[in-house]
Amino acid sequence: MPIASIDRDAIDAYQRDRMADGVTNATINRAVALVRRMLNYAVDRKHLRTNPIARVEMLEESPARRPVLEASEERTLIEACSPEWLRFLVRVLLATGCRVGEVLALTYRDVDLDRGVLVIRRSKSGASRDVPIHPSIASDLRRGRGTADAAVIVKPDGKRPTLSGAGQAFRRAVARCTDERLPADKRIRQADLRVHDLRHVFTVRALASGLTAFEVARVLGHKDTTMISRTYGDVTPERIKALVGSIKVAKVRRGAPVAKMPKPAKVIPLRFSGK
Repeated sequence: MPIASIDRDAIDAYQRDRMADGVTNATINRAVALVRRMLNYAVDRKHLRTNPIARVEMLEESPARRPVLEASEERTLIEACSPEWLRFLVRVLLATGCRVGEVLALTYRDVDLDRGVLVIRRSKSGASRDVPIHPSIASDLRRGRGTADAAVIVKPDGKRPTLSGAGQAFRRAVARCTDERLPADKRIRQADLRVHDLRHVFTVRALASGLTAFEVARVLGHKDTTMISRTYGDVTPERIKALVGSIKVAKVRRGAPVAKMPKPAKVIPLRFSGK
């Protein structure tokens, strides 16, 4: 489609057609945003005078998923994970906030125990980054350390788990600990929990622990804090309340007398005698 033929009417028609096909508003918005950026680039390169869809309205999106995993539920979930490589994968995801594919791609060459970081070389953004090694997984990484090219997450047959294989194994683990026949303290609440949701769980915990949006974005591999602020801006009300409560203000004892203001000095007007 020629650039010149893309206008507001074309975008409106695209939105209607995609909605009729059952595509979610969020997916449609991402596509429209991409086209808008392309047209902005065309304007910068003098191929267009203005962006005809600069003011196009995005479709209303459903609230973002808010997966929850309390500490007791985390233990239940980990205990339900089998085989062992899945259990370790889940622990690493909860401790680092990495994407599943990033952890599956790790080799021991990427485990820098001296600096205490995992080096993520295959990031979604294309840039590498360092992710702090949480103390809860440090000893496991040290104990399992193999050759530089050996995978960190490996199956008994020596092969890496695939992304789809990890997702299927995780869903089976969730099913094992959401069975209604289990005692309440042996279940997790969210039956639709997905392995990628563990990244969200990490993010909420990191913000609640005191990391700034900028710091969390650095760990997660985001280029800026836009997504963090938009998606997680309201997930730490208790921490905000606690911080506001810690602000120091002057204490005034109850019933203290009101300070009296000094009386203004009496002004004596000057009189001049004229001749």
